[in-house]
Amino acid sequence: MHSATGDVTEFDELAGSIAGDRPVYGLQAPGLDERSQPLGSITAMASAYLEEVQALQPTGPLLLAAWSMGAHVAVEMAREAVAAGRTVGGVFLIGPSVDLLPGRDRSFERQQREQPSALLRDLDATIAAAPGTRLPAAVEEEVLRHSALGRAHEAGIRAGDKHRLRAARVMITNFLASIEHLERVPMPDAYDGPVVLFIPQDAPGRQRRRTVRQWRSLLRGTPR
Repeated sequence: MHSATGDVTEFDELAGSIAGDRPVYGLQAPGLDERSQPLGSITAMASAYLEEVQALQPTGPLLLAAWSMGAHVAVEMAREAVAAGRTVGGVFLIGPSVDLLPGRDRSFERQQREQPSALLRDLDATIAAAPGTRLPAAVEEEVLRHSALGRAHEAGIRAGDKHRLRAARVMITNFLASIEHLERVPMPDAYDGPVVLFIPQDAPGRQRRRTVRQWRSLLRGTPR
């Protein structure tokens, strides 16, 4: 599962290092190309991706892996798969998101949503406009602040490049989807199957504790 960027090329090296003949499939977020629109919720992503997985592998156990924000999508996919009678052999969360801790002040979360939601409206209008159309200057700066994807991305946004504008729209959409998903905590129907957390070795102890605390609150089982 992709991170907030929506892109799966981030997994090229990992997929290439998996031994044997086990197939590895990457699920890229809709909205990065001109033929699709971003999905606005974690549950919508999970349901759509599970349909794709079902088409590729209609039987047998599923092994799901995700990085960062994609961890929420992978866990929701596992929950839906089990509810539909599928076997999930494991969910592997690589550096799962810890930026959005559940249980905090809801007014803060509303503030966190308001500006990005307005940015999405501006992005929609600019993407639909004539080639080379740029975002308003103030909006452009905020979009870059919410979608830090490197110098090439920044240059593309400032040039009105449609591909870069769509990438920013996907990233901001995924950010909002994560916030809204965590508003459901505690989740009475949370996934209770096997989950493994992979936390970077150089992560500070405080971050490790936050990661485990967050995912214990999101799962009925205990992450390993």
